[in-house]
Amino acid sequence: MRNCIQNIQYNDSQCLDLYLTSRPHAPLVVGIHGGGFHSSNREDGRCKQMGEYLQEQGIHFTSISYPLAPREDRFAKWPETIFAVADAISYLSREGARWNLDVSRLGMMGFSAGCCLANLYMLGGSGLYEHLGYKTTVTVPKALVGFYGPYDLTIREKSKQAPDPEVNKLMSPAHWLKKWTGKEAPPVYHIHGTADKTVLLKQHEQFKKDYLSRGWCFEEKVLPEFHHSFAPFAEAGGQEAVDLRPSILEFFRLHL
Repeated sequence: MRNCIQNIQYNDSQCLDLYLTSRPHAPLVVGIHGGGFHSSNREDGRCKQMGEYLQEQGIHFTSISYPLAPREDRFAKWPETIFAVADAISYLSREGARWNLDVSRLGMMGFSAGCCLANLYMLGGSGLYEHLGYKTTVTVPKALVGFYGPYDLTIREKSKQAPDPEVNKLMSPAHWLKKWTGKEAPPVYHIHGTADKTVLLKQHEQFKKDYLSRGWCFEEKVLPEFHHSFAPFAEAGGQEAVDLRPSILEFFRLHL
């Protein structure tokens, strides 16, 4: 793979991969894989697809790992999951100069559970980490691209909630959006499929409603007949292939 540095350890147990572009002063997008908080890894095909594409288009990309819970208890690693996101970005802030990374032009991208984590980092910010008692610095991203991410766990089916209502609240970007104190939250481009049975479309719709009710920038792409876990360049059975990469690139170029 062209100019991809793998297995860079960013804390005691987790690593990231860097897809570096040769373009000077390029922005950086942090990608977070999905997998229900219990599966997959930073070499997830969706992250690799976007990493290679953005690299070719002049944007640095990093795909990060985070602690995975056992399948039978997907919430077992909370809040270590969100601590890992902060650790990765703090590491890139400290060490990024060696790769000419500009973390002041930070974008985030997540798939499913990874979208939830990226959104939590963005909307929860320092308030989230202070509430959890975790000392860290937070770099507020300039923009978020999210795919079919859980937004409000408190309204999900009981089988997809944590047993502890407090965990459901704290893991919900919706909770932290209500506490946003800045003038305007970062722009969002959110993508969902109408046939998604894992994260129902109403999660996307609530996210959109909350953003637009505050007059914030929210772009969307809702794909008819698409289920969960599709990639930025993908097709649903019998449907024409959809390539979302150019619109994602345009969104990042506009806001980073």
